[in-house]
Formats: sequence, structure tokens, C-alpha cells
Amino acid sequence: MTEAIAAEPDVVVPLLGTLVPPAGPELLLVRVDAGEFTMGSDAAPDEQPVHRHAMPRGFWIARDPITWAQYLAFCEATSRRPPPRPRWGTPADHPVVGVTHADARAYAAWIGARLPREPEWEKAARGDDGRAYPWGDAAPHDDRANDRGVTWTHPIFGTEARNGTCAIDTPTADVAPCGARHLATVINEWTDESYEADRHQRHARGDFSPPREDASAPRVVRGTSYEGPAAFARAACRLQWDADASGSHLGFRVVVDDGDVRVADVHRGAPCERVVLPLHSLWRAQQAVAAGDGETALAAAHAALARQPELVLAHQLVAQAHAALGQRAEAVAAWLAYLARCPDNGSAHAVAATSLHVLGRPSLAADALAVTLAQEPGHGKAAFNRLVALWTAGRNHEAAATASAMLERGDNPVVKLLRALSRFELEGGAAAALDDLGPYVAANPDDSAARNILGDVLAALGREHEACAAWTEAIALVDGVLAEAPDDATLHARRAYALLALGREREALVHAERATASDGADALAWRGLGRARLSLGDRSGALAALDRAQAMEPERIDVAFDRARALAACDRAAAARMTLQRVCAASARLQRLAAADAWLRPLL
Repeated sequence: MTEAIAAEPDVVVPLLGTLVPPAGPELLLVRVDAGEFTMGSDAAPDEQPVHRHAMPRGFWIARDPITWAQYLAFCEATSRRPPPRPRWGTPADHPVVGVTHADARAYAAWIGARLPREPEWEKAARGDDGRAYPWGDAAPHDDRANDRGVTWTHPIFGTEARNGTCAIDTPTADVAPCGARHLATVINEWTDESYEADRHQRHARGDFSPPREDASAPRVVRGTSYEGPAAFARAACRLQWDADASGSHLGFRVVVDDGDVRVADVHRGAPCERVVLPLHSLWRAQQAVAAGDGETALAAAHAALARQPELVLAHQLVAQAHAALGQRAEAVAAWLAYLARCPDNGSAHAVAATSLHVLGRPSLAADALAVTLAQEPGHGKAAFNRLVALWTAGRNHEAAATASAMLERGDNPVVKLLRALSRFELEGGAAAALDDLGPYVAANPDDSAARNILGDVLAALGREHEACAAWTEAIALVDGVLAEAPDDATLHARRAYALLALGREREALVHAERATASDGADALAWRGLGRARLSLGDRSGALAALDRAQAMEPERIDVAFDRARALAACDRAAAARMTLQRVCAASARLQRLAAADAWLRPLL
């Protein structure tokens, strides 16, 4: 159904729908029909001339501006930095402010929507009758000053001095014919388009194409805010703001294309009665992903893409569905397709990076997070996650340099640990690694993984007695926890690692087998099993286990090193040599170990 519903004769009830985001409160949408409307005014040169603008397709626009509750749920889910806190705080039901154009676009893409184009915003505000304001033609009066020196009678606040936003359910005269509220009186709102002073002149010549996308150009902002002035409340008023600007008066609302919406249920009733109107395929896909039903999620996401290939959220859901089905290569390809749709969206890159790392592609994750950090250099979580990804991918020079830069901005024990791990792989890096690792171990005496690493570093420095002591301490720490968590795969894998280092291969095998039995998706557990089997002469069994580990973590150089040993032991010299070349290029430490290994030395 595409028409508004009449509750009584001559009473038009706006048709409302619900868009359910991945997290946070749902959004109510109102329908704006296709058809011509009057655009422009004679009040300002860039609004001239007044003309009829064709709108060939209907669309759905958020009834209210995006709120703090909705936007902060997005920030939490995607690790995006929240906007600055305005002086009145961040009430959940007030419009979010302080967002840049990129912030607004990122939220819209995350929920499968977009920002309104300039003609869409104006049609939603004016309807089909050419009214000057969303509520009609009655102009607000400039008859009282607020504390910003702006004088006017506010449609919500009247002549009271007011300097802040209001709850979206505050009674207001600012209601457009389509049912959208607060279009002209609470905040300035971002649109999706670059500002073009002569746009209306082009329209008058019959050229209705959107402005050329220009990242350096200001963006069109519509509506006025609690600050006023009254002149900006006109539905035709055009403002411009730099895309990277923000302010406590500046927020946004979103639009959904008509083809993305299916009416699921329509009721007659009073204005603003809720009508559930989900984005059907996306909603089914989201629900299926949450339930772990990859097949249903994949079918629903592809159904959404068949209608609109540019729907960003659908690409994300395709990737998540493939991952739920265990289709790692397909999931990686889908995440890359998702990023190709939003190449400059730092938040989207942060979301994709998390999944790419889990899928065993830390190098792609690190590159994605570089996009996030280019937009938000102060994004601490993205910087840390990129450091972890660089080390996991074997990009040790970059990881060490990144960690050092982070430590210049402030001491962080975990960053020091990661710098130690990166330095350890570099030429002559064992002593530097010990400098970082020693204080970390002293500050974290219960970290059994750090004790194992300390043992490796001490052994590389020729301090065998101290190394054995560190591995023995790691075993004791693990044993202290295993009594409470006897099926913990990570603990069994750590105990197996230390036992192998101490030459206790058969004990190591027992714990490696328990680790893989407890968690068959733990790559390092399979690595431990492969190493234990190889040390006991089970060459084919070792290679099978290490093949599984590499399938899960194809970029881990320590896994690749152990697999190269197993390949060489199984007389597969060509494959071993190819793997070893990548390992040696990434790690001077592993190259030295290869030179001392009977199976690998002939391949160097």
C-alpha cells in the first residue's frame, strides 16, 4: 500500500513505519509520496527561482531527528567516538548534536538508510501545497531575544528564552504534511549533498541532476535550530556547512528509499498511530544472523540486494551470514565488497576489521583500521586493534613502530607487551623485547601466556636456566586455574606450549589433544597439537593438525613456520620452501631457528 490512510473523511493520517537498527531504539518513518512539488523561494538568491520539481519516486523519512539513544548505541556497537557532550547533556530522547557529515552518513549506512537529498528534505517539509513552513504559511515573529542574541517567537518554546534542544515528543506546531516533526525548529540538519549556489537555476533549465560529489565542498544544511533565527525556519532556506564541522545545533535524520520498504501491517486510527513497516528482507537477515541461521540470513540479504545493490547494510549481512555458515573465504570477499561500497566510512571499516581479524585476515583488518584512523586519529580502540592486527599478520616493523608511537602518547603495559612481541621477531630484537616484557610480567604475575613468551625471549638470549624457570612458572599458573576450568582450551594450549619447551613431549600431547577437543575452532590449540605430534615422530598427523591451524590463521607466521617444518618432514620440500620464504621475510628470529633446524636448513 502506498497511499496515506484516511481515518475519517477529510482527515489524512500519516503512514508510519518502523526501521529496526542493529542496536539501539527503533526509528519511526513517515511516507512521502512521489510527484511534483514547489521548490525554492524569492527570499534569497540561492533559493531562486521558485520552480516545480519532479519527484519520480516516493521515499520514507525519519519522523524525528536521530536521538542520542539511537546514535550512542551505534557508537558502542561500532567503536565510533561519540560527539562532544553539549552543555545540557545527552538526554536519550533529545536529538543528537555535534555530529559531522561523516558521522551522520556512517550512522545512516549502518542502519541501511542514507541522508536525505536536498529536494527530499524540502518536499517532506512543504508537502504538495507550496507552504512556506512545515506547519503552514504563518511566519514566526522576531519579538524576543534569547541569550544568543537571536530574536523570535519559537514554534515550540514561544517567547521563552531557550538555548538547547528538546525531547522529540515535545508538543510542537512544527509538523509537516507527511507527519515529520521538528524539521525547522530544533536543530539544523545535514543533507547528503554538496552545496551548489546555482542549483535552482539548473532546475529551472530542466537539469535536475544532483550536485557533483565533492569531498572538499560544503554540505547543504536545512532547517533552523533552537538558536534561530526565524528566517532559517523557512522550508526553502538553504544553509551550507563544511563537512567536517560540527556544533551543538547540528544533527540529522535519515531517509529510506521506497523500494526498500514493504507494508507488513496497516491500521486505521488517529494521527501518529504506529504502523509496523519493517525493511522486510533486512529485518529477516538481521534476525537470522542473531540466531546463527546463516542460510536464512544469506537468502534474505541477497533478496534485499536484488532490489537495491547499493544497500550497504545488506552487504554487511551477507558477510555475517557466510561467517555463520563457516564459509571463511566467502565471508572475507563479502566484507571487502561491503568496504568497496563505503570506502571513506571509517566506522564501517572498524566494523569490518573486527570480523576480518576473526576470519584470519589480520593484514586486511589492519588496512581497514588505517582508514578509520585517517578519519579519527584519536580513536584509541581502533589504534590498539590495528596494532594487534599488524603483529598477528607478521608486519613486525610496522607493529613495533606503531607501538612506539602509541607509547610516546602515554604508558600502556599491554602496548609494551605487543611491542615486545614485535621486537622479538626483528634482527637483534630479543634484548629490546626483554626490556618491555620484564616490567609487564612483573606487573601481571598471573599472566601465564606472558611467562611462556618470557621463556622464549630468555632462551633466545642464551639464558636457558631462567627460560626453564619461566616455562615452569607458566605451568604452575595454568595449573592453579585449571582446577576451576578443566575444559578451558586456552589453558590446555598454554600448558602444552610450556611442556614442549621443557622437552616433555608426551605430556604436551595430552594437553594439546584436550585443547582441540574443548575448542575445535582454536587455531593455536591445533598448532600445539601439530608441534607435539611432530616432536613424537607423527609427521602426517602433525601436518594434518597444522593444516587446520593455518586454515584458521593463514597469516600467522609462527603457525606457518611450524607447518613448514611438518611439510619438510613429510618430504614436501617445494611447499615447505615456499612457506618458509614468507616466514623468513617477516621474522629474523624464525629465520635463525630455521637455520638451526635439520629439516629446514637445506631449504634456505
